[in-house]
Amino acid sequence: MRRAFSMRATVALALTAAAAVVPVLPQAGGEAQAASNIPVTLLTPRSGVGALSASDWSNTNVLAVSAGFGHSCAIQGASSSATSGTVFCWGEGGSLGNGTVLGSNVPVQVSAGNGFQNTAVTAIAAGGSQTCAIEAGMLWCWGGGDSAIFGVNGNGTQSAALSPVKVSTNAGFDNDGASGDAVTAVGANFARTCAIEGGEVYCWGDNQFGRLGTGTDNSSFVPVRVYDTNPARLRSAVATRLSVGFDHACTVAAGEAYCWGMNSADQLGNTTPAVGVPTIVGQGNFQAQVNITDVGLGSYHSCGLQAGKV
Repeated sequence: MRRAFSMRATVALALTAAAAVVPVLPQAGGEAQAASNIPVTLLTPRSGVGALSASDWSNTNVLAVSAGFGHSCAIQGASSSATSGTVFCWGEGGSLGNGTVLGSNVPVQVSAGNGFQNTAVTAIAAGGSQTCAIEAGMLWCWGGGDSAIFGVNGNGTQSAALSPVKVSTNAGFDNDGASGDAVTAVGANFARTCAIEGGEVYCWGDNQFGRLGTGTDNSSFVPVRVYDTNPARLRSAVATRLSVGFDHACTVAAGEAYCWGMNSADQLGNTTPAVGVPTIVGQGNFQAQVNITDVGLGSYHSCGLQAGKV
């Protein structure tokens, strides 16, 4: 998987370098002409691009934004006081949730259906090629692309979804939006997704390197609860924040940070090797596990917020 990720980065660098080259356009007689002085209106968008104008997207009252490998999504509210809104996505085709495989270079509205109204979304997370959204305390996902074989949409299948599908119930994950047991946070990255429901952490997808934090080697196409009895206080605490990296994930509960997965670059914040169960973070100035309010993960590093300091 890392090789594929590195190849993606290599391709991106190659494309960046190629952008410095003057484009060439074919002429009617078959000869090529430098495009340095050709009006932009004559340059044709690349094949596979869908919408070229944004319907209903005003880029105002935006509540949240999330970026995946090849696509991005945002929640747009109806007013400046809105606390929820409508999801729009743009970028790579098949990840936009609008029912088509075409990409878009402008925001397109995610389709409603399967109980998803796309009118009162409160949280959004874009992963490798999947995206998940919370509405009315329930969770829907779409996309998946090649990583759909890992079950990243959490609906029990290995199929990509061109429009939102509701995440399946399993192992205590009810996904019914019930008071006190609603989904409150979601995180996504390559090949897996995690969410918090009722203060408990659940993950699904590929479990290589203990990415799911379940204490087993088993991958899962539906939510499974993260193993949280070591340390035991994690089980009795209420998880409030969540972030997912490339090979690891972290959560915050009762002012403490816990991480699991690969530790190849010390991204777990402790001295353990790769672990398939949550392990408390504790190094340097972050040793005192009190008042941690948030975590944010990159591919192979982690950051935390404690007492107003990063």
